[in-house]
Amino acid sequence: MEHYANDVIFASPVATQLVPSSNGVIRGKAALRDYWAEGLRKFPDLHFELKETYVGVGIVVINYVNQTGALACEVLEFEVNKWCAAMARTSSVKINLVVCQRVDRFRVS
Repeated sequence: MEHYANDVIFASPVATQLVPSSNGVIRGKAALRDYWAEGLRKFPDLHFELKETYVGVGIVVINYVNQTGALACEVLEFEVNKWCAAMARTSSVKINLVVCQRVDRFRVS
């Protein structure tokens, strides 16, 4: 967890199941550590099959299938104080995570 900023933000539909008071958003490294510990306790068979990765400016999207067979994406947003220094010191990188689940139909009206 050393590469996460102390004020990391993690948003996921699963967070509402594991931490109902979170409204789907986990804030801070300590809370994220607790969230993952609870997730591993509740889902001991937790695993992911990587499908695709996408890279943008300051963003990486990881597309995967989880242990239930659900297709999901994680969006990692990197906030770099000094991007050159980030190569040498991970403490200068802030990572925010957003987990998205697949929606079979998307309609705009």
